[in-house]
Amino acid sequence: MIMKSAEMHTRMLAGHMGGSAVLLVMGLLISPVFLAGLALIFGHGLYKVYGKTLFDDDAAMLMTLPFSARGLVLGKTFAILLWCGGMSLVGPVSGLLAAADSSGVRVQLAARIETWQLIGMRPWQAGVSAGWSVIAPVVYTGVFCLLLLALELKCSGQARKRRSRVAILLVVLLAAAIFAAILTAQFCLREMAQMLGSGYFWAAAGVEFLLIVIGWFCYRVSVRLLETGYDLV
Repeated sequence: MIMKSAEMHTRMLAGHMGGSAVLLVMGLLISPVFLAGLALIFGHGLYKVYGKTLFDDDAAMLMTLPFSARGLVLGKTFAILLWCGGMSLVGPVSGLLAAADSSGVRVQLAARIETWQLIGMRPWQAGVSAGWSVIAPVVYTGVFCLLLLALELKCSGQARKRRSRVAILLVVLLAAAIFAAILTAQFCLREMAQMLGSGYFWAAAGVEFLLIVIGWFCYRVSVRLLETGYDLV
């Protein structure tokens, strides 16, 4: 039922996905101003998945469907991941640009591996770091979604409680602030890479592991709160 939940939430966001794809292409071709519209569409999508279907009249109907709490949590997360994954593919507006982009990514990864080896990393450490840098955005997006869902449910105090859009938005901003603090710590650590040498690999691995633990904890909290608030199993 997890895939059914993911499909339902993806259909719920179909209009947002199409609109964001169009705006992204227009922004690349015409003006970065369109990226503001992209941010608005993405924000409304988050409100719909992590607000309206949790605390509004739609929530009562959604919770009558045969989905478990785990299915709902993972379905919401997978829908956002699919959206963000699709956006990363829309970026190159033609096959030529896509090929150039892929070539550019390979060059960047090779440069990162060389840089990491120069600061003292072993070859396998540099290779693992390069591989992780490819999948890290997916992990970060998933953790942010789980953090947002856990905070929305926790701050509501009661899952069935109706909440205003302002309250939902404030929790979105809180989740973004917490996540930004974590990413800032990662950035600072990256700036210290040359000073840390090979120790940078283990320090960075520790931060990434902590981030994954936070995501797992938020997942468990979200499942428990949904089960408690809506008598789900």
